[in-house]
Amino acid sequence: MAREWTPQQKNAIESRGGTLLVSAAAGSGKTAVLVQRVIERILDEENPTDADKLLVVTFSNAAAGEMRERITTALMHMSEENPDDLRIKRQILLMEKAHISTIHSFCLELIRDNFHTLGISPDFRIADENEMKILTRECVSDCVEYFYANDTDGRFCDLASLVSGTRDDRQLIDTILRLYSFLRSHPFYDDWMSQKLSYYSADESIENSVFAKTVLEYAENALKYAMSVCESILKLADGDEKLQKAYVPAIYADRNCVKRCLDIIESKGNVWDSLYEELSGLKFTAFGRLTKYEDEP
Repeated sequence: MAREWTPQQKNAIESRGGTLLVSAAAGSGKTAVLVQRVIERILDEENPTDADKLLVVTFSNAAAGEMRERITTALMHMSEENPDDLRIKRQILLMEKAHISTIHSFCLELIRDNFHTLGISPDFRIADENEMKILTRECVSDCVEYFYANDTDGRFCDLASLVSGTRDDRQLIDTILRLYSFLRSHPFYDDWMSQKLSYYSADESIENSVFAKTVLEYAENALKYAMSVCESILKLADGDEKLQKAYVPAIYADRNCVKRCLDIIESKGNVWDSLYEELSGLKFTAFGRLTKYEDEP
């Protein structure tokens, strides 16, 4: 009996002519939908696609094997129901050459088939994880040595001192490795890196940089929260002579400081330098003593 598809599943199976993104929870039938979509693409009446011309990639070998088995089984059942249909029989044969694998396996096959174009040895192999860690760290160490040798203006030494201090370059190398690992998660990391490097323009003042804007936005929210805390404490202490004598002067001083900082941010003037100057001279007023207060009803 034919399976009943939901409208969303049917849409995912039959959509053509563009990019399609399907997001669904575990156990919702994603694999079944993909299998049906592949079968209908293979046997499409108007624009059929041979099984060996499709590329289906998965996250694991087990998932790839399951996908291949499901598609082949479905085609076999269709062939039993339509024994005279040569199209189905042909597609079953082509399933042996269908590209259904993990993305890693597909890329490996692509490289092996085109090693001569890439200019690499045909007997290459995939390095294991430990080998890659060693080779990567060696490459970074060589790069660090190169930049030390060619540091004509002292900028690289400044970077090394800022990141690693004076003992060794271990922290600098670890930072580069973390950045490299992060960049590898971006599909177009050169473009991403160029965009982020543009934020460090020496021609732009710190106040107009994206970093200052982020810091000031966070500072404004933090100051508004601090102001609300001060107001709450003053309200709680209202009418209590002992609390007012011991704590209120310090809270008032804190509130006034917070207000001055908020006024600077909201002034939209030379905010960065003015706020720095205000905070550099900041001194907190000490709380007074409040003794035996817990004994009071």
